[in-house]
Amino acid sequence: PFFIFFFTLIFTSSSHSESYMALSFGSNELEEIKINELKFSVDEKDNKFSFTYGHKIDENFSFEFSYIDFGEIEKTIFNEDDLWGIDLAADGFTGSLKFSNKISNNFSIYGKLGLLFWDAKSSFSWTSGPDDTPWDINGLEDGVVSGSDDGNDFFYGFGFDYLISDDFSIGYYYDMYELDDIEINSAGFKFSLGFNWFEN
Repeated sequence: PFFIFFFTLIFTSSSHSESYMALSFGSNELEEIKINELKFSVDEKDNKFSFTYGHKIDENFSFEFSYIDFGEIEKTIFNEDDLWGIDLAADGFTGSLKFSNKISNNFSIYGKLGLLFWDAKSSFSWTSGPDDTPWDINGLEDGVVSGSDDGNDFFYGFGFDYLISDDFSIGYYYDMYELDDIEINSAGFKFSLGFNWFEN
């Protein structure tokens, strides 16, 4: 229903509205991860990639639909005699409303709000050290806790675009996502190419 609503608005908007495609490359920052009701400090970064289809309905407002690959974050932690391993991989689809405001003929700033439909896989493993004392997590002593989850959460972001030509622009973005209790901050550069499917 969410995407049907947005596509209905797109195809009932002005026939002279412009569409665009964008590629984004950046990095994700993850400060902590929750596995089996336990939270662990991670403070790690990994690469992020996204592909976006956007549709301008007027000078200020656009709808955007994206596929996002959040990459895979791995972290190894030494805790006294034990070795811990944390792994998280996630991707998802988004739909958002973007508001842009021109500062000059070539430069604009924007903010956006949308919904992320995500899928994530995570694991936590441990190895006992020389003391041969098994490390116990929630009564489990087999060394591995893993799982997968999916859901949807609101996200928001802001950034700027610089117009190189009538159809091509570059920009910088900063987006903030939540996957249940996991917060991911993402920043990087994007490259956009405009076109018009509805031009007479």
